Amino acid sequence: MISINFISSYTFPLLMKTDNALLVRLAKLGAITSTISTTTASLAKSIGTSQQTISRKLIGLESSNLIKKTLRPSGIEICLTTKAIDYLRGLHTSLSSLFPSSITGKLSDGVGEGKYYVGLIPYQNSFRKLLGFKAYPGTLNLRVNPQEKALFISSLDKVSIEGFSTKERSFSSLECYPVTVYGEKAAIVVPDRTTHSDDIMELIAPDCLREKLNLKTGQNIEIKNEDWNS
Repeated sequence: MISINFISSYTFPLLMKTDNALLVRLAKLGAITSTISTTTASLAKSIGTSQQTISRKLIGLESSNLIKKTLRPSGIEICLTTKAIDYLRGLHTSLSSLFPSSITGKLSDGVGEGKYYVGLIPYQNSFRKLLGFKAYPGTLNLRVNPQEKALFISSLDKVSIEGFSTKERSFSSLECYPVTVYGEKAAIVVPDRTTHSDDIMELIAPDCLREKLNLKTGQNIEIKNEDWNS
C-alpha cells in the first residue's frame, strides 16, 4: 500500500495498487476534466484485472468521495472529484521526485557490433512497426552510472522487440525505451544478451546522432524522458 502521508496531506483511506491504477486510467480517459462514459469490462481489460474487482473498487472510490458515478443501461458515467485530482497531483509530484527525468553519460566509442545487429532486417522491421522509425545501423554508446541508469530506465515506457533465429544462429530479444537526445528521437536498447558492462547505455535513432548533433567522444550527453510528440 502507498501511504497518503507520503504523497499528500489528505487523510482519506490508504489506496491499493489497483485503486491507483484505476484512478490514473480514469484520468487518462478524461474523467479529470469531464464526465466520461465507460464500462467495467473496458476498465478491467485496460488495467489487467476482473470486472468484479473493478465494480468493487468503484464502490470503494465512490464511498471515499474520490469519484462520482451514475449507472446507465450502456455502462457507467464517471468523473473524478476535486479530492481525487488533488490526490493524483500529490502522487505525481512525489513520484516525479523519485524518478529522474534525464540522465547524463559520457560518449564512448563502440567496437562496431551495433552496426551489424541494428542493421538486421528482422530488427529493423520491428523498429519500424513498434518505434515508428528505421534505425541508423549503429548505436550511440554512453558510459553512465549503473545505478542511475537502472533508475532512469525504470521510469520509461518499454517497447519489447522479439528475438529471431536464422539457420546459423539465434538473436536475442530487446527492450527499447523511447527517449530524446537534444530533441532528437532515440531509444535506449537493452538486449537480453550483451557483451557490454552495466555502465554502458546503448541508443538507436533514425539518424546518425554523432554526425547530426556533432557529438564528440568523451563529451557529456544528456538523455531525456520526453514525449516524441511534445
